[in-house]
Amino acid sequence: NLRIPFDFAAWRANTPGAGSGASANGDGDLYPDLLEFALGGLPDSGASPAGNAVSLVESNGQVSLVVNRPSGLSGITYEVETSANLANWQTAPSGTGTTSLVFANLQNQPGLSADAGFARLRVRTATESVVTLPFGWLATSFSAGSRTVGVPFRQSPVFSSSVVSSTS
Repeated sequence: NLRIPFDFAAWRANTPGAGSGASANGDGDLYPDLLEFALGGLPDSGASPAGNAVSLVESNGQVSLVVNRPSGLSGITYEVETSANLANWQTAPSGTGTTSLVFANLQNQPGLSADAGFARLRVRTATESVVTLPFGWLATSFSAGSRTVGVPFRQSPVFSSSVVSSTS
């Protein structure tokens, strides 16, 4: 039985499918075990943690990353990192809130704007850390005439995994 609050080590020891560390990913989805723990997912299911566990929100020119985290967890921290080029990352100011943790005004980070930028969530224990895939935003204006637009960002899959064995 897990007692609330509980930490990542207790979760790993008591959760079917959990691996031996933060980066373990037995189900082969997009979420290593530490992210599964921090976002309320299951390490033995390729289903994404709660559909809106992490979301990028734009409102009135302000860009925020919102993390809906489970209650009762201990021993982890949530950070947001931002980048203008996906190569160099910097830590954003701390988020506010309890269950919904809001990292606001990401557009004000150096090199970013309300028009373009990238952000990712980093979850840390005292000794390990993992990150989500990056989230991105891009705004452009359209003048009169024809224009082709591609959207280079993709939606998170509802399910992703790897085949661990098959029988014929």
